[in-house]
Amino acid sequence: MFFSFSKPYYLLLSIPILAYTWWYFLKNKSDQFLTRAMYMLRTLTFLFLIISLAGPSLVKSIDGQWVVFLADLSYSTVHGEDYTQWIEESSRFMGKNDKMAVLVFGKDTQLVRPFSKLTPINWQVDVEKEFTNIEGALKVAAGLLPGDVNGRIVLISDGYENIGDSLAFGKMLQGNNIPVDVYPLQLKIGNEVAVKGINIPANTYKGQQVLVEVELESTVDTEGELTLFWENKVIYKEGVKISKGRQTLVFPVAIIGAGFQRVKAVFQGKNDTLLENNRSEAITFVDSPPKVLVVEGRKEIGTALYHVFKENGIDVTLIKGEDFPKTLEGLLDYKGIFFVDVPKYLLSESSLNNLKAYVEIIGGGFVAIGGKNSFGMGHYGDSPLEEILPVTMEVESQQQLPGIELVLVIDRSGSMDGEKLNMAKNAGVSALDILGEKDKLALSLSKSCNTIYRRKFQ
Repeated sequence: MFFSFSKPYYLLLSIPILAYTWWYFLKNKSDQFLTRAMYMLRTLTFLFLIISLAGPSLVKSIDGQWVVFLADLSYSTVHGEDYTQWIEESSRFMGKNDKMAVLVFGKDTQLVRPFSKLTPINWQVDVEKEFTNIEGALKVAAGLLPGDVNGRIVLISDGYENIGDSLAFGKMLQGNNIPVDVYPLQLKIGNEVAVKGINIPANTYKGQQVLVEVELESTVDTEGELTLFWENKVIYKEGVKISKGRQTLVFPVAIIGAGFQRVKAVFQGKNDTLLENNRSEAITFVDSPPKVLVVEGRKEIGTALYHVFKENGIDVTLIKGEDFPKTLEGLLDYKGIFFVDVPKYLLSESSLNNLKAYVEIIGGGFVAIGGKNSFGMGHYGDSPLEEILPVTMEVESQQQLPGIELVLVIDRSGSMDGEKLNMAKNAGVSALDILGEKDKLALSLSKSCNTIYRRKFQ
């Protein structure tokens, strides 16, 4: 057990304080006891303040190590080396305070030896071996480790996971100071094609067209048959040619069903060594089709947009501006609201406030399409609509002023000599002060009816 400091550099401040205290006591040996005690109390106060700034913490040393072995029992490891004896022998090197647990996994994870017992390991456990879920196994292993121990996870696998994302979860374990050691299994395989995974959006809508990506990895150029299942229904079944290495096959799929739906890909190839890793699955949540509200400011101006949504299978409602819902609840049925040249006078102030809450709080989509009755022309300046749109409704005043072209014609005849000419010069200088960046000035000096000097606009 010892103290640790998060900001130890603050402790350097104690050096001059201690040095001055030592000098003070040497110089003032004759001071009374009470005076010396008060000075010592002040010194201790400063020292405690410095220690608190340094961020002290009490660190308790932990003897021993808690190790969780994760053993992959999926079908893809059948042709790999035998690691069971290696795990058994590891227990012989445990120290007095070391503890060891063993988990086996496929799609699910089972505990075959807890920390509390050093019993023989039962390798004949029932796990679903068609899938390899390394991420799920890592989560169970991390849950076994108490928070105040020196924990470590040893993963024994070929790395061919077809469920989950072990790399992302492994980074989270690293952030929690739980190291993961990997014992890679060397597989003795020949011609091999593996379905590495399926990519599909996590959230979809019924009737939506999405692209389902099936990732394959092969050790040879080969061909076979790929079948895609939606739940238990075959939606694709076709012959494919596979090249050596990694590749992705893409299938357009129309979403069906409701709630959580499972998609599964199965590959059947020629001369394939391991049939167990030829399948993978993914899950998507199917929601009801999105509804869209189109609001038109004048008759038939929103019809074209309405038909675009309708032709693409989107549930759309077309209403007039004066029929816009008066309550926030009336907007919650829609995923998006489109204004087509809607002037402000058709909407109440409460309706605009509801629209603002729909966008900023509910997270609904909103699009305003311009026209002669929208934005600034629709009198939306300083309104809730202006606050939720990334535009300014009114043009700034200085941008409305056109550029000025000023011509100064100064009489240079003899009658202008003296005070009159000086007044003309001062008037010209004053004119320069009021001109802006876009303004231009021309100067013309004349005597009698003839121009004696002219300076062009600049």
